[in-house]
Amino acid sequence: MNIHAGRMQTAAETALIDLYVAKMGALPGNPDVVGARDIAVEALKTVGLPTRRVESWHYTDLRNLLRALPAGSETPVVPVTPLVKGTPVLPIADGVAIGGQAGDGVTVTHIAAKLEDGSFARALVSRGTDDAIGQINTALVSDGYHLDIADNAVPGSPIEVQFAADQDSHTRLAIKAGKGAKATIIERHTGGDAFVSAITHLTVDDGAEITLSCPRCTAPALRSWSM
Repeated sequence: MNIHAGRMQTAAETALIDLYVAKMGALPGNPDVVGARDIAVEALKTVGLPTRRVESWHYTDLRNLLRALPAGSETPVVPVTPLVKGTPVLPIADGVAIGGQAGDGVTVTHIAAKLEDGSFARALVSRGTDDAIGQINTALVSDGYHLDIADNAVPGSPIEVQFAADQDSHTRLAIKAGKGAKATIIERHTGGDAFVSAITHLTVDDGAEITLSCPRCTAPALRSWSM
């Protein structure tokens, strides 16, 4: 009789699962969101972090690179001066969105609210077993911003979204541009040695133009974009 040993989890994979268990009671979400979180965690348990053997991770051995989760620090993060003077700033401090205004024609909603009422559940659907960033973020996402840019709206200046983290932080930015809308969105990631993941969703209607800029970050992050 052949006995197959179970897959051994790395220290980082075990820490990710333990982090979810520790936080699950405080994370926002209706039953649909909770179900999506559970599916993501189960994928991390069974498949784990990807190596170069996974085709879509051919150039990055995440399982080997992420040996442990950074401990973070107790230093409170604060918003920084925007890159463009007069630009509306939407700050996210250690995973919590603390802003709400982005100019005429732009409606801002906190992702935490959309997790609570379940309207963001579809965005958490798995994109496959090799979507490690999506799995990590789905399990742990706490907040972020949904920007709804009205039809034909042209904000007078760029909108800067600041992701600042000195502790583990998992956020999302969703941008929906209506027909003929034109806007520039600046993403800035700052902070210290913390475990961070961030996903950006971009939905563009006919004739809309969105310029998404992510200048050089001062903090490492697991990043993902979806169109």
